[in-house]
Amino acid sequence: MIEQARAKNLIRGDWTIVDGTKLVADAAVRNCLNLAREVRKKLLSLVEKEDKAKAKELREYKEPLKDSEYPARSELLAAETARSNELLEELSERSSAESSSSSSFDR
Repeated sequence: MIEQARAKNLIRGDWTIVDGTKLVADAAVRNCLNLAREVRKKLLSLVEKEDKAKAKELREYKEPLKDSEYPARSELLAAETARSNELLEELSERSSAESSSSSSFDR
């Protein structure tokens, strides 16, 4: 087959290598992992400026998960992302609760 392609001038040279392997680059996972962790830290620092007591209640979210507890980086990334989503839900619930309680005082 290669000789036929060479005879028709479809390929030339001594080496032709094709690799269609699909991999998630470790660098991409690391960057996403760091991003998820940094977003949580930033959110918590903003909460701390507004309400130190709330920030203290939510401090468990500030620390990153231990890399060694996850066999694959993709699993660690999924866990860190889930943890960030939990924090966002917690903040959203608190915000909704505060909004409804403050609106009841406005009546």
